[in-house]
Amino acid sequence: SSMRAVLAWCAAAGTMRDVSLEEAADLVRGQLGYEVPNLVGVAAWTSDGAPAVVETYPLRRHHHKVAVEPFPTLFWLSDRRLAAAVAAVEARGGVTEARDDARARPTVLADLTLVHARYKRRRAALLTPDDHRLIEDRGWTASIHDVGVAGLTDATDVKCLHAHYASFLVDVADGTDPANPIGRWVHDRLPPDIRRLAGDDDAVVAETHDPSSSL
Repeated sequence: SSMRAVLAWCAAAGTMRDVSLEEAADLVRGQLGYEVPNLVGVAAWTSDGAPAVVETYPLRRHHHKVAVEPFPTLFWLSDRRLAAAVAAVEARGGVTEARDDARARPTVLADLTLVHARYKRRRAALLTPDDHRLIEDRGWTASIHDVGVAGLTDATDVKCLHAHYASFLVDVADGTDPANPIGRWVHDRLPPDIRRLAGDDDAVVAETHDPSSSL
């Protein structure tokens, strides 16, 4: 199916929000310097009005190519300030530390299991009926339907804090509970100005989780 038909389907499903796709595409292009061909919309915003997280369609069709490819990453950080701050946490060994903390806490692992399942459901809900059939025909079921945040199939594993933080920001924006606990762990370790940029003006997250604590 064409991307125009895909986006019409997404709009009807209520996945577009706040601005038109054209406006969102212009804003994201200005941030990244290139067009995201499978952009669905902006899923979370910064406190100064920039896209924080973009939502992308599970299949990617390039305008200049006929080919289509699976794209399981549903949410990703488009704001370079947020991305750089998360990269700094990763550089300090954050992936290993977050994984170890999560594995030591059964309640966190239970929340992560719910987060991964919710992520899969939302991704599947974006797909048109034609694209569901295409995925089955191409043998892409595992790469599209079976992976959660950061492409993970094991809820006890952690990788790519950027993906987890993007998921967390969307959970917060949507008022979804539980919010991604790995993303929350990352948030607590970001500088105060970055947490405010992410919309934490009243420091609700910081008050309920000591930044020096584990999950």
